[in-house]
Amino acid sequence: MKIGIYGGSFNPIHFGHIFLAEYIKEELNFDKILFVPVGIPSHRENNLIDYEHRVNMIKLSIKNNKYFELCEIEKNKISYTYDTYKELKKIYLKDELYEIIGEDSAAYLHKWKDYDEMIKNVKFIVLKSPIIEISASDIRTRIKMGKSIKYYLTDEVRKYIEKNKLYY
Repeated sequence: MKIGIYGGSFNPIHFGHIFLAEYIKEELNFDKILFVPVGIPSHRENNLIDYEHRVNMIKLSIKNNKYFELCEIEKNKISYTYDTYKELKKIYLKDELYEIIGEDSAAYLHKWKDYDEMIKNVKFIVLKSPIIEISASDIRTRIKMGKSIKYYLTDEVRKYIEKNKLYY
């Protein structure tokens, strides 16, 4: 199988994430896309909402796509891309794994933990930004300002955010 590893904060997951995952699956003939929410970020301040809320929103967003799967391999851990890749490679021994990153991340890839090993062993898909311009930070700002977030997220995720009073 050909599997894409799509890691991120997903704070919150939005149509941009889902669109990109579907685009990659279709255009590159992937069998599966794993959504891997970051546990504890290694490279920035942890200003994320609770992990469980982010996981619940991912579940709501991908539940109707049989090619998308939630992977909680980074739960409760400091997240390093190459460590996650090595763990997933043990699970998917015979499969081709591809790390999906944006061109913004690719620009500082040389600063990532185990960079030299990663370059030798990991196949990367670098997404040119923006294919679709929606950012999680814009969504959080809109919520704080009381603006509409309709068409930015699935209805299920929007209702979840409202019910749990997230990002207000």
